[in-house]
Amino acid sequence: DPLFAATLARLAPRLEIHAALVSCDTEGMVRLVNPGIPVDLSPGRLAAENRGSYLVVLELPQAFTITVGSLGAIDFKAGWYVYAGSAQKNLSQRIARHLRKIRKKTHWHLDWLTPRAGKIIALPITSWTNLECALAASLCELGGKAVDRFGSSDCSCKSHLYYFPHPPLADQAFMDMVRMFRARIAPETPV
Repeated sequence: DPLFAATLARLAPRLEIHAALVSCDTEGMVRLVNPGIPVDLSPGRLAAENRGSYLVVLELPQAFTITVGSLGAIDFKAGWYVYAGSAQKNLSQRIARHLRKIRKKTHWHLDWLTPRAGKIIALPITSWTNLECALAASLCELGGKAVDRFGSSDCSCKSHLYYFPHPPLADQAFMDMVRMFRARIAPETPV
């Protein structure tokens, strides 16, 4: 929870924080295994910065053709789409905007698609630098089919939107990729 992590990191100088490993048997008895596990609050500092990258997972319940700004008419199949984006400030606000289906002007390519979506799920990845191109490359490696030039007009990527015929959130490889970015790649990137 980014808000909890940011709050804990901010209050840490005034708190005494301890982590311990315990085990519990079938009778409910608890035994202290290790009373001195180190606590790293640096992810909380990153969460407080409210910056990073994100994936937006959209379900399109039916096929349609839509004109997307300067990209022109694009045919979208029914199925699942995953968009890789970033916000180097105001990450939570950018994600909230993408989750809204109404009351927004079309600015980003994704704005043309979200009103047609059934389900929309956002997966934030707090990071010090922009990881959206690396996320897009990972979506391609997972077998996603690129929607040419969608969301990638400011970089050399083929696309930042990928089609999947089945729900990505039910795919173990997709979830492993998200966990890898959240736990290993994003925190290691220096300021």
